[in-house]
Amino acid sequence: MEKLSPKFVVDSMLGRLARWLRLVGLDTLYFKIVSDEELLERTRSENRFLLTRDKKLHQQAIREELNSVLIPASSNSEVLAFLSKTFNIQFDIDPSSSRCPLCNGKITSVEKESIRSKIPSSTFTRYDQFWQCIQCRKIYWIGKHYESMRKIIEEIGSSI
Repeated sequence: MEKLSPKFVVDSMLGRLARWLRLVGLDTLYFKIVSDEELLERTRSENRFLLTRDKKLHQQAIREELNSVLIPASSNSEVLAFLSKTFNIQFDIDPSSSRCPLCNGKITSVEKESIRSKIPSSTFTRYDQFWQCIQCRKIYWIGKHYESMRKIIEEIGSSI
């Protein structure tokens, strides 16, 4: 049986957090420009948790009996550790279950040869595994950036 994971709506102040939640496979809506009313409506209609740093928005969501979490102004790893404790989220990046950090679409494994013309030749030569967003078609691979993300995940684990 598949584990049910929380779904989120993240306000415009938390774009980096939205990308992290998507990378660990959590369905996370994020809009650079959006009204508070739209955030509340999406929270309500899609049974999501609102994540915000805006105290007024958080209080309004609570008044409307919506699920809302006020995110502390802390470092990225501290916020992720806070959410890990709050929602029992295991922060690990597995491309087979990640979502696209740009658009929230699902990512699927693709044959290396099928994307040859869509990536730099040096990347094609250096890496063997690739994934592509089924929505925006962005291509991903585990490159150097992955190591820095692993370090942040280690920080999260040590602060829980």
